[in-house]
Amino acid sequence: MSDKRPVLTVDCVVIANEELLLIKRKKDPFEGYWALPGGLMEVGETAEAAAVRELFEETSLDIAQDSLKLIGVFSNPCRDPRGHLVSIAFQSRLRKKQEVVGMDDAIDARWHPLSELPDIAFDHSEIVELAVRGSPS
Repeated sequence: MSDKRPVLTVDCVVIANEELLLIKRKKDPFEGYWALPGGLMEVGETAEAAAVRELFEETSLDIAQDSLKLIGVFSNPCRDPRGHLVSIAFQSRLRKKQEVVGMDDAIDARWHPLSELPDIAFDHSEIVELAVRGSPS
């Protein structure tokens, strides 16, 4: 990672039937931990396109860009031990769960009840909380 400039990433909060889609990370940091699907944006790619691509690459879930709703931007310089990564987080609510499989950087992909979430890597719990409960008034 660059020490001079922040790197842009995307994270995806996908909810269906009160369950959250998480991936189990294949690599450090947080190898073996559950996390939101997501990853680095590529040059020339919109944030929405990156979210759709990463979601498919890690879970086989194929969603439309217009189903994404912006949650917010997460830019704490200490949010990722690899360096200053700025995440653009999106959510998508599906009418029903679809079958998913862990691929690429994910060794597993699974739906988890919102009421019984495991420990989640990075600041992803904060992102999920904001998506589910909305911003404080």
